[in-house]
Amino acid sequence: MRSRQHGRGILGVLAIVVFAALLGAASLWGGPASAAASAGNLLAALPSPSPSVSPSPPPTPVVQTIAVPYTAWNGASLTATLVLPLGYSAENATALPCIVQPHGRGSRPQYAATVWGDLPTRYGFAVICPDAAARDGSANSWAFPGQIDDIVAMPDTVEAAVPWVRFDRRRLYLVGSSMGGQESLVGLARAPDRFAAVAAYDGAADLAARYKDMGAAGQSKDQAKLRRELQGVPARRPFEYGQRSPSSFCQTLATCGVPLCVVWSTEDQVVTRSAVTQFGRLCRRLRALAPAMPLTEVVTALPHGRALRDGPMALVDFLAPGGVWRTRQEKAPETWAYAGWQQSVDVWGWRLAVPGATGTRWWRVGVAGDTITVSTPSYLRLSLPWSDDAAVRVVVNGRTRRVLPRDGRLTLAFLAGDGVAVIRR
Repeated sequence: MRSRQHGRGILGVLAIVVFAALLGAASLWGGPASAAASAGNLLAALPSPSPSVSPSPPPTPVVQTIAVPYTAWNGASLTATLVLPLGYSAENATALPCIVQPHGRGSRPQYAATVWGDLPTRYGFAVICPDAAARDGSANSWAFPGQIDDIVAMPDTVEAAVPWVRFDRRRLYLVGSSMGGQESLVGLARAPDRFAAVAAYDGAADLAARYKDMGAAGQSKDQAKLRRELQGVPARRPFEYGQRSPSSFCQTLATCGVPLCVVWSTEDQVVTRSAVTQFGRLCRRLRALAPAMPLTEVVTALPHGRALRDGPMALVDFLAPGGVWRTRQEKAPETWAYAGWQQSVDVWGWRLAVPGATGTRWWRVGVAGDTITVSTPSYLRLSLPWSDDAAVRVVVNGRTRRVLPRDGRLTLAFLAGDGVAVIRR
């Protein structure tokens, strides 16, 4: 059953033009009556506008925008667009909640940044819109791993480039539309311990299915670009297509505990068949894995990319329900999973090392209390935080071992194949 969550308005406003903008955004966010609640909840807390207030547009500028140069994963010199509240400066540089917003394919960071209007100033948050660097050097990155690394690192990258800016590391968010929505979900799967909430709009969940849908929709030019970026068709490059698909990370997305908002349209003429192969199917799979996960699904009848652009206030309401910004989890959930191909990963303080990983085969780790399951193509070493210095009994594939913690960590080793370890406390 689709979730229909809309919180109350965050702050009251008096200007007629701002009230009208919020009303329009909320109604567009809702889409069909069957997809979301009415705008009443969003606007119920807002006072009636005073007739004495001029309906003139707010004075410009309403935010401050900074072009931030950075070096992409491939050494290319790119520019991110940083949006800050008007008046924010080195003299009053408090740590801001920060939204990282990867842009859609064919778009630019400067355009993506215009979604927000004066909301960063009114609600006191920052937005970083990075550029994109694909494997083939174009901006059609489609969640290339190096691009995801750049996206996840954006708060650190921008703080290093603009030293007087500060971001609240407990309040980082990923938001994106189209290709940016796909990259936001993959970014969450890669770094579930870094973000407090994620919202993805009108994107691809299964890139192999998206390739086929492109052909059926007559999008042969886009098909060719995708084929070039991934160096072949899905049948010949299954790992590469899976590596960039949010659907490959369903276990992580479903168990990480990070609030997730997924928005898709029944009338999308760009990402077609979303209900069958993309975001609609993704939401069904996530709920099947974890029915109680914090997932908000919003279905609209809007054209591709319009939901975010026309409804940014509803997004702020999701990220900061009741005016309180969501904060990230400091510890790993009791039950969680992670899928990767890298030689090393650090997530929630758990260090996963697969020295023999070739970067073209999956390894997976699942944690349920004191039980750890592993599937790996080569030797895998797992190190987790541990507060006791006494030896620990660990049952690995039915055989009991005594493991001595060192330097506040307990380290377990698994050979290639499937393994199960149970920690006996």
